[in-house]
Amino acid sequence: VYRSLEFRVERGQRVALLGENGAGKSTLLKILAGVLPIDYGERQVGYGVSLHYFAQHQADVLNQAHTVLDSLQEVAPQADLPWLRAVAGTFLFHDDDQFKPISVLSGGERSRVALARMLLNPANTLLLDEPTNHLDPALVDVLSDALLDFPGTLVFISHDPVFLTRMATRVVEIEDG
Repeated sequence: VYRSLEFRVERGQRVALLGENGAGKSTLLKILAGVLPIDYGERQVGYGVSLHYFAQHQADVLNQAHTVLDSLQEVAPQADLPWLRAVAGTFLFHDDDQFKPISVLSGGERSRVALARMLLNPANTLLLDEPTNHLDPALVDVLSDALLDFPGTLVFISHDPVFLTRMATRVVEIEDG
């Protein structure tokens, strides 16, 4: 997709990747995450940088037999149950909803579980590929507020103009490789 690329993100930036579908936004995010190998050149991650990558279809990799709480406990086995329940509640899973199996959740609910899992193990850099897909407007606001409070670095793709306006401190337009 890219003929030549030099891309640098500074600490604390909130970089929005914009471009037409198929322009290479997700490809760039995968390269930054180390998920997609590059043919030549190098990918350098700064000293002390820890990354979390949220793929467009991240929710699809959840264990369908697990409950919401099981899924959270899977990534934070040392956490106590009251704290996990509080995290689930933050992502709008209350009371009996926390015991629903992943298999019966809607796409938006699965995305909420995947986002909660990502945030249980803190990183200082988040790479988010369309994190607002499948989320209702109220939850987009909750996610936006949480990300605005996040002290780290963000690189994200979104087609939601309100989310872009609230989040981005820098915009990178991708076109024609």
